[in-house]
Amino acid sequence: MRDLTIDRASFIALVIETLNIGISTMLSITTAQLIFKKTGSNLNRHLLATLGFIWVLCVAHWIIDILRASQAFIDSPEGAIAYYSIVSNRLEAAKDGVYITVTLVADHFMIYRLFVVWNRNWLIVILPILLWIGGAISGYTVTHMLLLAGDGNLFISTLAPWALTFFSMSLGLNVLCTILIAGRILWTDHQVRNLRLTSGPSYVQRAATVFIESAAMYSLSLTVLLVLYDLNLNSQYILLDWTTSIIGIVFSLVIYRSATTATTDTPSTLRQEASYPLTRINVTQSTQEDYDSERSTVTNNKEIEGHL
Repeated sequence: MRDLTIDRASFIALVIETLNIGISTMLSITTAQLIFKKTGSNLNRHLLATLGFIWVLCVAHWIIDILRASQAFIDSPEGAIAYYSIVSNRLEAAKDGVYITVTLVADHFMIYRLFVVWNRNWLIVILPILLWIGGAISGYTVTHMLLLAGDGNLFISTLAPWALTFFSMSLGLNVLCTILIAGRILWTDHQVRNLRLTSGPSYVQRAATVFIESAAMYSLSLTVLLVLYDLNLNSQYILLDWTTSIIGIVFSLVIYRSATTATTDTPSTLRQEASYPLTRINVTQSTQEDYDSERSTVTNNKEIEGHL
C-alpha cells in the first residue's frame, strides 16, 4: 500500500482540521444558544460546560498544529520530514495530550448520558467507567512515553501497544454506550406506543436515529484511525487530527439536531404550552345530574406528572 510522506500527511491534516474547526465553532455557537434557552437545569449546565470545554480543547489542538507546521516548514533547518519524524518534541506530546483529554471529556459525557437514560442506574455504567479509566491510563502513558522516545517515531514497539489500547477502549466505550442508550430509548418508546395520538415515527425514534447516526460518524473515524495506526501508515496523522476536531462537531450536532427535530415535530400550540415548566397538578372533573330532586355528584381525580 502506497503511503503519504509524513510532511504531506501532516499538511493535509492541518488543512482538514482548519475546515473542521470552522464548522465546529459555528455549531458550538448555535448549540450554546439553544442551551441558553433552557436554563435552570443541571443537565443543561453540564451540557454547556462540556460543550465549551471540548471547543477550547479542539482549538488548542489546532493552534499546536499551526505552531508545529510553522516550525517544520519554515524554521526547521533539516526540513519538515525530519521535524515531524521526531515524536519526542514537546509540542507533539502536548498535541497528543490534548487529543487524549478531549476524547476523555467526550467519553465522560457519553457515560453520563447513559447514566441518565437508564434512570441513574450505577450498575449499567460500571463497564463503561472501567473502559474510561483504562483509556485514561493508556492514553496519558502514551503522552509520557512520547517524551522518552528520543529519535523514535510514533510506531515504535514500546509505544504502539499503549496507543492501540487507548484507541480500542475509546471505540469500545462509544459503541457500547451507543447501543445501550439507543436500545433504552427505543424500548421505552415501544412501551408507550399505544398512548401516542399520532402515527408514524415519534420524536423519540427520530432523536434515537440522530444519536445513532452522529455516534456512528465518530466511531467510524476512530475505527479507520485504529486500522491505519496498526498498519504503521503515515495517513493516520490525517485521521488523528480529523478525529480530534470531529469530536466537537459530533457533540454539537447531536444536541442541535435533537433540539431542531423536537421543534419541528411539535405543533405550535404545544410548543407554547411547553414553554411553561410542567408541574404536578390535580385535575377534578364534576358532573351534576338531577333526577326527581336527587342530586348526584361524580368526581374523578387524576394526577398528571411530566418533565422535560
